Amino acid sequence: MNIENIGNFGLFLAKRRYNNSNNAHYISSVCSTQYPDSLCVRLLRNFESPYLSTHLLNQKSAAAGVFCYVTIRKLIWDPRIEEEMLDDPGALLLLYYVPNFEPQEYAYGESPSRTPAISRSSLNI
Repeated sequence: MNIENIGNFGLFLAKRRYNNSNNAHYISSVCSTQYPDSLCVRLLRNFESPYLSTHLLNQKSAAAGVFCYVTIRKLIWDPRIEEEMLDDPGALLLLYYVPNFEPQEYAYGESPSRTPAISRSSLNI
């Protein structure tokens, strides 16, 4: 990714969106599990540690079964800037793949043994 496009993205704490019934099934705004729907809770600031912020927030919400995760999203809403970023393959990946990325589910406190890598071949780019 070009260095000038890095400031257009930020780290967010997000959680999966659920319906209001007692069974708390996952519900997507586009009625498809292929495009997961996440609700951004808040933007992580430059001084915050993503691990600590996620860990502390998950301690508070674990009893309710709601777990947050870190995701990267765009910070800009100007179509002119987005159009310029279409020429950058790294920015294009973040603009269109990451919002549809399904977060891995792990038990609270469990770490993944291997983090899945996002490759260009898996995206057919």
